[in-house]
Amino acid sequence: METFEFVRALGERPSLNTATDCILVRNLSATLKYGIDAWGREKPQPILISVRLWLRSPFTSAADNDAVDGSTIHYGELSKAILNGIQEVNSHKSLGGPLDAMISLIGICERMGMEIQSGHEIEIFFPKGSLMGDSYAICNRRCYEPKGAQSTLRIKGLQVPTVIGVNEHEKVRKQIVVIDLDVPRQVNQSMINTGHRLEELVVKSVEENTFETLEKMAQFVVDRVRKFWAPLYANGQGIIYLKIEKPSAVAMADAVGVQIARNLALPEWGRKPPPQVPFPLKGTLEEFLGSIDQS
Repeated sequence: METFEFVRALGERPSLNTATDCILVRNLSATLKYGIDAWGREKPQPILISVRLWLRSPFTSAADNDAVDGSTIHYGELSKAILNGIQEVNSHKSLGGPLDAMISLIGICERMGMEIQSGHEIEIFFPKGSLMGDSYAICNRRCYEPKGAQSTLRIKGLQVPTVIGVNEHEKVRKQIVVIDLDVPRQVNQSMINTGHRLEELVVKSVEENTFETLEKMAQFVVDRVRKFWAPLYANGQGIIYLKIEKPSAVAMADAVGVQIARNLALPEWGRKPPPQVPFPLKGTLEEFLGSIDQS
């Protein structure tokens, strides 16, 4: 399972049937005309598209007859429709961005056997979209019965050097921690620098501070995101998922780590909007936040 799928399967994923079939396309390659590069600039970028269409009922007749019939969805036609949709988005002078691509894919999924679907999950990955991570992605999950939808921004494999550990030898040298983050975001919010602002906030929060435990680091990062990023770019609902691993901590393990889930909203939301952390931020985040506290 992907990093957060197990958590979502326990509760947050659209309330489909307990046992349900799905049709999937994973990592379909395409190019987006106005993708977002690792520095937050609009440029043509490679993207990987993954789609899951959840069915209302098992595809029993397709299995019994060994044929693609009305109980299932043709994944070849789905793949062609996705690529045609991206090509159409790129052909418009005013379109070609991540949001345009996601809106197009949502429409395609809803037209592909809508009468037998119970929901969908769409992910657009930008494999070259992060300076310090494996990739970042925008995601849309939608349930048709009962109706519900959520858009999220996901950063995977963010590698940050920091001082972390309870042992004396860990307190004198930095080591790499690997961070995965899944955060709700406004569906109509421009993607320009949205994910890069989040990455910058997380990276600087971790590398500029010292911690003894991963538990403290995880809560510290989540609190920073909820206070300085979420009020500006999220819709005030949903759950933040964060996983932090230490690959160097235990010699015989690939990594050890923690994973947490927290409500997005903070009690002080609505009183006063938080300051927007500049992107790119010159200097340290701690200096910037200190200047705000003094003003």
